[in-house]
Amino acid sequence: MAERARKMGVEVRVGRAEEGGGSGHDELRRRRYRFLRRTAREVGADRIATGHQADDQAETVLFRLLRGTGLRGLAGIPGRRDDIVRPLLPFRERDLLDYLEARGLPWSRDPANRDPTYARSRIRHELLPALERTWEEDPVERLLRLGRAARDADERMERLTGSVLELCARDAAGPFRVPELTADRREESRVRLARRPLLAAGRELQARALRRLARSMGERLTRGGTAEGVEFINAGRSGGRVQLGGGLELWREFDTVWIGPADPPMDDRPLEVDASTPGTGRLRAGGRRYRVAWGPGDEPRSSPHSLAIPREIRQLSLTLRGWRDGDRIDLPGGRIKLKELFNRRRVPRSERPRLPLLVAGRADVLWVPGIEDALHDEPTDEDWWIGVTG
Repeated sequence: MAERARKMGVEVRVGRAEEGGGSGHDELRRRRYRFLRRTAREVGADRIATGHQADDQAETVLFRLLRGTGLRGLAGIPGRRDDIVRPLLPFRERDLLDYLEARGLPWSRDPANRDPTYARSRIRHELLPALERTWEEDPVERLLRLGRAARDADERMERLTGSVLELCARDAAGPFRVPELTADRREESRVRLARRPLLAAGRELQARALRRLARSMGERLTRGGTAEGVEFINAGRSGGRVQLGGGLELWREFDTVWIGPADPPMDDRPLEVDASTPGTGRLRAGGRRYRVAWGPGDEPRSSPHSLAIPREIRQLSLTLRGWRDGDRIDLPGGRIKLKELFNRRRVPRSERPRLPLLVAGRADVLWVPGIEDALHDEPTDEDWWIGVTG
């Protein structure tokens, strides 16, 4: 074949598959496309044309139908995907051979296409001929019609998926944020969705939405990962999360569903505050870092990230740290667990471990910046202040 191409004045590049790896159809196809894309880059080509034709399309539709597939699988081989184009896809094999014969042009057949080891070969040489003998109408044409109908339906579903994602993004509540404290750079790689319209869309569109979002993040979800995500959307509790695979997580916070990279392990580094003298320090809560300063000054007492601390409080053993199960705080209505306070303020579970707490002694929570102040005293000129910034 290479010699024939050279005689026709066509430049030829020949490659050989690298050693190792599997030898199944899927793996061999991936190797071929890797070679083709590498060669395209070398010669400066922006398209790769393959020789798939209509009979290949029918075999693909039947193969996927027997294997069990959804609309996208039944749609068969796309005429174009990224840099791959298939200009012969509309034509039947017999018509292409008639064209070559009429012009005296030679052709070759891939001997692997007759290997009965492969299911596609058995479909091509055994199943389809048996169907042709059984049915009056050409089964290839029927399969091509099925593929076109599935493609049309799949395109409509994709448009619906886009509309659902737009609606979910528009209706999603903004992320919980304590001013100047909890801005998280990782938010840029996360997507938040309103759960209610996602539930109304149904499981098929939920699955498509998850797969589309994962692709936008550079990952492809497996069938199992997609099923786990769909089940979580419908039945997962607020505060729960599920692994989708590829380093992606899905989690729920009240009426919002998030998808994005899994959080790194959380760690804490408390800060002991010696309020007998002005000072500064650094705190880490739930993996998030904060800067802390305290002392006399004119810090605005109304700022959500600063607190006036009177003399009697400065004499206590003070610590800034992250939330621990069982922490309590004194409010005008009585002493309650921080968990209850967070529920009242609708603080997402994922944010709770990351919030800094000012604690006196071992357990008395005096302050959760931006959330609650247990002192409830009017500041005086003799008070010092303590400030926390992200």
